[in-house]
Amino acid sequence: MTNLMVQLLKLWNGNQSLAVAFWGIYVPIIALQLLLRQWEITSFLIATANLLLLLAWAFSLVAIWKCAPNVNNKNLPFPMLAKTLVIINLLPFILIIVFGVFGFLA
Repeated sequence: MTNLMVQLLKLWNGNQSLAVAFWGIYVPIIALQLLLRQWEITSFLIATANLLLLLAWAFSLVAIWKCAPNVNNKNLPFPMLAKTLVIINLLPFILIIVFGVFGFLA
């Protein structure tokens, strides 16, 4: 396996530091999403890029959640803040599902 694949597997399994998961994966993906909104390219390329960024964003949230306990100083609140960030990112999807189910049942 290549070094990139090994590093991605470490992130997926939670065997990497929280700093790498946040600063190395999550922040660049968010920056790319913001840059993509500035570029004027065809709708097919935008849709393809958005799909790839959505998959990378989901991967980064899983990596942050699993790597949250991997903090050097256990007295810092970073693990709790990291998991809170993941929940806040997923909150719109959770609300859509909850209100969709209740709307369907009503």
